[in-house]
Amino acid sequence: MKFFVLAFCAAATAVSPIEKVLQLLGDLEAKIVKDGEAQQKIYEEFTDFCSDTSKELEFAIKTGHSDAERFGATVADATAEIATLESKIADLASSTATSERELKDATKIRNQENKDFLAADKDMAESISMLRRAIAIIEKEMSGGSFMQTNSDSMNRVAIALQSVVAAAGVSTADKATIQALLQADDFQPAGAPAAAAYENKSGGIVETMEDMLEKAEAQASEQQKAEMTAAHNFAMLKQGLEDAMANAAKELSDAKKAKGAAEETKAEAEGELERTNKAIADNQKSLKDLQHECMTTAEAYEQESHERQEELGALAAATKIIQEKTGGAADRAYSFVQAKAQTRSRSQLRLQVAGDKVVALLQQLSRAEKQQVLAQLAQKVRASLATEADPFAKVKGMIQEMVEKLVKEAADEAGKKAFCDKEMGETKAKMEDKQGEVDDLNDKVDKFTAKIAKLTEAIATLESELADIATAQKQADEMRAEQKGAWTTAKADFEGGLEGIQMALQVLRDYYAQKDDAALVQTDATKETGSASGIIGMLEVAESDFAKMLAEGTAVEDQAQKEYDAVKQDNKVATASKRTEAKYSAKDKKETKALLEDTKSDLGVSSEELDAIMEYWEKLQPQCVAKPEPYEERKARREREIAGLQQALEILEQETAPSFLQQ
Repeated sequence: MKFFVLAFCAAATAVSPIEKVLQLLGDLEAKIVKDGEAQQKIYEEFTDFCSDTSKELEFAIKTGHSDAERFGATVADATAEIATLESKIADLASSTATSERELKDATKIRNQENKDFLAADKDMAESISMLRRAIAIIEKEMSGGSFMQTNSDSMNRVAIALQSVVAAAGVSTADKATIQALLQADDFQPAGAPAAAAYENKSGGIVETMEDMLEKAEAQASEQQKAEMTAAHNFAMLKQGLEDAMANAAKELSDAKKAKGAAEETKAEAEGELERTNKAIADNQKSLKDLQHECMTTAEAYEQESHERQEELGALAAATKIIQEKTGGAADRAYSFVQAKAQTRSRSQLRLQVAGDKVVALLQQLSRAEKQQVLAQLAQKVRASLATEADPFAKVKGMIQEMVEKLVKEAADEAGKKAFCDKEMGETKAKMEDKQGEVDDLNDKVDKFTAKIAKLTEAIATLESELADIATAQKQADEMRAEQKGAWTTAKADFEGGLEGIQMALQVLRDYYAQKDDAALVQTDATKETGSASGIIGMLEVAESDFAKMLAEGTAVEDQAQKEYDAVKQDNKVATASKRTEAKYSAKDKKETKALLEDTKSDLGVSSEELDAIMEYWEKLQPQCVAKPEPYEERKARREREIAGLQQALEILEQETAPSFLQQ
């Protein structure tokens, strides 16, 4: 009876060695298939990673080449602009130096001219003063009576006055010779004085000669003063023009230096960006090469593992087939023997059933606690296996162990995925922020260049309008000057003709009445006619003086108008040249700014596309990395609790199926 119970227990709780081997082969085959599926899934994920990363690196390299070309073009443009500005700065510096030298030379000449004028004017003023004093002395000496009655003192005073006139620096050589002749005449010798009429006639000639000398001296002084005024005005206009030219050149020089500084800064920034871009391209190319090598190596390793796995599965299948074919009858007899003796349930079977119930209860409790349907399904499968399987605990342990391995693998996969997500999300966010900053900077530059172009367009339009106004004003000034000049030419001809006629008439009358005056010395009855003639001559002389005055005043007015016209013309010429130069450089600046705007818009388009690609990848990461109903830490803790519960179930099964118990 005791032997029967032991045999029954052994038959009920164990399987035959052949079945155990077949089961182990099946389990191993299933494990190999499962491992192959897991490896295939990992390899597929790695393949996707290789493909996505390769695309990203290739896109980054392509973008880097585009950026390098853009930065290289910026460096070339900035270099050309710097060379142009350096040439312009040199030209402006040379122009300024030339203007300063011309102004210095002109100032030196003007100062010398003014010095010479002051000396000459001083001499002329002294000469005029001496002539006036001499005339006054002679007239005074003549006013006391007949020149015949003039005493030797009076004659000496007259001689001294005439000597002072001769000594004056402003008296011409011809006038000095005339005065010398008068001084050497017998009229100034007290002894043997001639008749009174002769002296009076001679003294009148002296006064007229000196008055004529005074008039010529005053006219010469006036001409010298006019020449000095003209020279001063011309120098002032020249100085103003040179100073304006130097001021404009200084402004352009300052602007050119500022533009050169900006171009040098742009060049330095572009060179720095170009260097960083080339380094990034080299790094990305190296990363791509390393990635391709790694992906290729992994692919070869996976192919080798897959081949070895297939060979192992083939060997296991062949072994299973051989065992099944060669040991089929023995296995059947062993099972029939066990089945014939399995009539009652022993106490050991009851304990095993209790252990299985504990495992099922533990799985159900764990399922309810963690709210995992898969654990509830596992509990059902365990219950079914306990009821139907020949070796239920081996099957249950296999299912639990498989669930543990699955959870461990899921934990490892999710941990790797989390690391991947953390890495990708961090890098993508940094790239997105950098690219967004780049896009914002480019948008700012586009707005800046657009505003600058609008400002330059407005400035060019204003300059063109001012140039048109200057041209219109100059045209009106030309027409007015031509009209004034034509009118003066006609009036001048009339004045000169009238003056010439009066002078001719005076010459005729003077010649005629000079003869009458000579005849009057012996014919005293012509005195009345001579007096009338003198009145006519006086009127003609007044008319001659008026015509000469009008001619002189008209000439002065014409000269002043011409000077003012020349000054206005010079001012307009300088302003036109300055504004044309400013408009030229503004147009050039506008053209260059437009080119920069187009390049910036192109860069903005590329950067926007890159930003869209980064944001698209960011959105792609969201579902797998962010959009989770349960945080990773909670999932990790839950999975750890599930694994701990399953390991506890395995411990229960291990304790209940220990060899000592079976032997007992």
